[in-house]
Parts: sequence; structure tokens; C-alpha cells
Amino acid sequence: MVLALLCAGYGWRRNGASARQQLGLHVPKRGDWLAGISMALAAFCLVQVALQGWAKIAPPEQVLEQTASARALFAAYNSSLLAGFAVALLAAVGEELFFRGALQPWLGNLATSLLFTALHSHVWHAPLALALLFGLSLSLGYLRGRCGTAAAIIAHGCYNFLPFLLAPLLL
Repeated sequence: MVLALLCAGYGWRRNGASARQQLGLHVPKRGDWLAGISMALAAFCLVQVALQGWAKIAPPEQVLEQTASARALFAAYNSSLLAGFAVALLAAVGEELFFRGALQPWLGNLATSLLFTALHSHVWHAPLALALLFGLSLSLGYLRGRCGTAAAIIAHGCYNFLPFLLAPLLL
């Protein structure tokens, strides 16, 4: 978050209001919530369908390897939805402020999404997972351009939190 504020020039080129405007931040309106939640639900369903199809054709050890980190994360927070919500929200706020708020106005959606995907490749290293992550990133960038960074934060946070809510059904 601090890096995003520095990239926006907060404290050296811009005041708070100007930095918020540069980052595309505003108080979320009803449309931001609707767009963010809708995108999160659609992306989550699409990813689940793609992963279910992939699991049917990929070698079982590759599927287990790819899902091991997700399983470990959900197991760590299994007893606390509040902790899962905090993790989902903090990741969404930090990543969206930096990638969509600070970098996307300079680099554009495509380059920002490539960087976002590359920086997540240590966790998601299967080609399909990276392609899905890249598509999600492009969607978040589109949402940022259309509605603002707040809507992208809402979408990212909801997308991150859905697996915590649904972990007993998915894992």
C-alpha cells in the first residue's frame, strides 16, 4: 500500500486527494459493489469449471502439487472465517492499489497483468493456472478502467474470500 502511494506521488508531488484520484480510488458506490461482486462470482465459477476439466486430464500428481498451497492456506484458516476474510481483504487492497491503482495508469492493462501473473507464478506454476490468473488480472484491470480501483478491490477481495467460504465443498 505504501509503495502504491509513493508511486502515485503522495507526499512529494500530490496531496491526499490528488493521490487518491491518481490511484483511481473513491468511496465505493452501489454500482461498484454490484460490478465487483458480479465479476468475482463469474470469475470464480469460470475458474472452478476450468480447474475441474483440467483435473480430469492432468496427471494426478500435478493436480495435487498445484493445489497443495491452496489446501495449506485454507487449512490454516479453516476454523476462522474472520482470519480468512482478513487475508483476502488485505491481499486485495494491497495488490489492487499497487497493480491497478499505481501501475496500470503507467503500464496499461496488458503489461500490468503480465507483471501480476509473473509475480504470482511462484504459487501458480501450471500453465492453465497462470492463464486463468492472467485472465482474472485482465478482468480486474478492465474493471479498474471502467469503474475505478475500489470496484477492482471489491472483486479481488470477494474472489479471494469465496474459497474460504466454500473450502469444505471444494477441497
